[in-house]
Amino acid sequence: MLNRFHHKNIVQLLYKFSQSYPDQKKICTALVFEFFPTNLYEVRERYGPLSILDVKLYVWQLFRGQAHLEKNNVCHRDIKPQNLLVDHKSGMLKISDFGSSKIMHDNATSYHYHVTRYYRAPELILGSIRYRCEIDRWSCGCIFGELLKNHVLFPGRTTNQQLQLVINILGYPSPCDITAMRVTTEVLQGNDFRDDLIKRADQNALKLLAQVLVYDPVNRLSGPRFLENSYFSELFDPRTRRNGQRIKILSKKDLECAVTGDEIPSASAAMDSTET
Repeated sequence: MLNRFHHKNIVQLLYKFSQSYPDQKKICTALVFEFFPTNLYEVRERYGPLSILDVKLYVWQLFRGQAHLEKNNVCHRDIKPQNLLVDHKSGMLKISDFGSSKIMHDNATSYHYHVTRYYRAPELILGSIRYRCEIDRWSCGCIFGELLKNHVLFPGRTTNQQLQLVINILGYPSPCDITAMRVTTEVLQGNDFRDDLIKRADQNALKLLAQVLVYDPVNRLSGPRFLENSYFSELFDPRTRRNGQRIKILSKKDLECAVTGDEIPSASAAMDSTET
């Protein structure tokens, strides 16, 4: 699977090699990736709360990488800060650790117990086995909120508490939401997104986040419509300064490519997935 991606915000597999152990009747394969000094979790712990400019920089790259995966029908299934490699000096971010990922096929079923609890989409919590790549959109939204809040957005200690924390913010899912999530559960009246959830975020950030963290998977904002949002416009303004210098890892060309969907690599390079 990793051989098919050559994208700015997805970790690059450099090469791999295998070692045989005849006495143990096994072969071990090692994967060698490009080096990054840290990850987003460590950056937030060390430097948080991050500046709003850094929040925008990392979130934009995260959603760009996720959109590229989804366009190639790849569901990561474990997007979390620890799996986002970061070079904080340059501001570069790359999605890594594809150990739980899967190439999704129409009408296929998949095991629901995936994704670290804090970033697990509600349809997974409710046991859906017919989910798709939109679960990764939810995870990205949780990280967006976490960077704004400088704290995990939904820090549930159990699966049930995780769902309750989501309900406290979004209200109960509507009948249409339940159908869209492909689950069966009790339905109560829904509420609006609470915009007092993150005190330091401006209304533009909250409005954008509220369009990502929704029950209906298909309606979770992502891709070009997310990436071209005016909230991120200063990232592509040559007058913007980060730590006194221009942002060198992004340009208007990046925005143009991302909004048009980025280039899709040949499907012949893909390796099929058999995990369910």
